[in-house]
This record gives sequence, structure tokens and C-alpha cells, in this order.
Amino acid sequence: MVEVKIKEAKEKGGEKRAGAKSGAVNYAEIALFATGDLRRAINICKRKADLFTEFSYNTVANPESTLITVGKIEKLRTRIERLSVMESAILLAVSKLSELEKKVVYLNYFKKLPSSLILEKLNITIRNFKAIKSRAVGRVRFFIFMLGITEERFYEYYDEEPVFIKATEDLLTSIGRGGRERESTNFSREGALKWATKK
Repeated sequence: MVEVKIKEAKEKGGEKRAGAKSGAVNYAEIALFATGDLRRAINICKRKADLFTEFSYNTVANPESTLITVGKIEKLRTRIERLSVMESAILLAVSKLSELEKKVVYLNYFKKLPSSLILEKLNITIRNFKAIKSRAVGRVRFFIFMLGITEERFYEYYDEEPVFIKATEDLLTSIGRGGRERESTNFSREGALKWATKK
């Protein structure tokens, strides 16, 4: 699903909006965007696994329902493990960033604040914001790759994961709403005004 949504966005808006380069969506950016919701998803899975465990103890007399329940518990445990690995990898990768990169990642991906508020809070220009964010995403991608989460593994494990599907939709929506394009357009207008007033 995640991969399909990115492909659809590429077809609708071209490579610049959803491709793998030029400030586009990549698996590290999706993971960063989903990080805020990972803990909640893990807790929900743990509660479901506990409920199924209680249910399986109560249905020992019926072997068929016990087998179905044990299968569901195993799927939930696998899901919990994979989500926990991703959460740990992202948090470890973010901990390796510089203080300014951490702030940009925290405000942009975890808190999901608009870039205009981030610019005000950190007192940086749009150009610096984009450079810091791009560098931070690249470094996070490198760190999670070094931890064994490659792009192929990401899509293999998390392609049908609702947390990452929602993160991909939200990320693509923010791009489609003009989040990134609007920033670059404003920057080019500001740049044009500065250039015009210098002459």
C-alpha cells in the first residue's frame, strides 16, 4: 500500500513530488512521519494480544478456536516486534543528529508543525530549514540503513502497516496541499524581490 501510494503520486504529480531524489518522499521520511504514532500502535497491539491470550486460556476446551487465537497472537507479536524495531531504529538515528537537526526533525515530523512556525521558533530562513531537514532525513536514512532497515526491507515489512499507510497519505497530502511547493515558491518570490531591489 505504501509503495502503491508513492507510485500513484509519482504518476499524478511527476517525479519531483514523490520520487526518490530532489527532496522527495523516501522511506526514511515516511518512517519519521510515522514515529509519533508508532508507540500508540504498539500499545494497541499489546492490548489486543493480551485480550487474545486471555481468550485462548478461556477456550482451551475448543482446540479449533484455540489454534485460530494462537495464530492471531503470533501475528500481533510479529507486528509488535517489527514496529518496536522501527521505533528504536528511528529514535537511535535521531539521537545521532546535531541539536538543530533534532529540533527540525522533532518539530516537523513528530509534532507535524507547519514550516512557517518552525522557521519562527528556530529563527532560521527557509533555505536553511530545507537544507537542515534534507541533511537530517539523509542522515536518518543512512543510520537506519546501517541498522539493517533497507528500503526493500522497509517495504517488505511495513507496506501493509496502517501506521505507515497513514503517514504516507499525510505526507503526500502535505506535499499536494502545497506544503513544499508553496515554500519553494515563496522562497523564489522573496529571492526575486531581493534580486530586483538590489539593482
